[in-house]
Amino acid sequence: MTGMEQRHGGGQAAPGGFGPPPPPFEPAAPASAPQPAAPPAPFQSAVPASPPPAAPVPPTPVPPPYPSAPVAPPDGPEFLAADADNGVAVGPEGVHFSQGVYAADFPWPHLQTVQFQSYGAYLCVAAVLLDGRVFECRVKARRMSALQTWCTELGGVLQHYLSARQR
Repeated sequence: MTGMEQRHGGGQAAPGGFGPPPPPFEPAAPASAPQPAAPPAPFQSAVPASPPPAAPVPPTPVPPPYPSAPVAPPDGPEFLAADADNGVAVGPEGVHFSQGVYAADFPWPHLQTVQFQSYGAYLCVAAVLLDGRVFECRVKARRMSALQTWCTELGGVLQHYLSARQR
């Protein structure tokens, strides 16, 4: 037996592979004469005659503020290094990386430390979070003198903010 014969359960294959066509559609004849529809109900207003008394609305409670973490001094030095695609900013709020269309902010209370080094023509800055995750941003300097200036300035700015934190 072939596979076609096994599917149709017999020794003969169905002609054309799909069997005979279905019968043509014929609408059913009505069983009896149509019944007249019941008269529509009289109109009733959807608005009640007198509105129900309004329930008093309790005032929305103000959530308590989050526990404050040690905050960096409100004023302090800032650092900015950028190339055509990437940028690093360090200031009173924390560390900001931008890489193309992506950006990440790391507030000081979430940072364990921030490290940097020069690598060729690049300034490489790594933000280490309290949970151990590390995020890095690289900024290309056009001149080696600019890279040396960045390293000097960034060292002083990081010293200011990291030394102000309590351990």
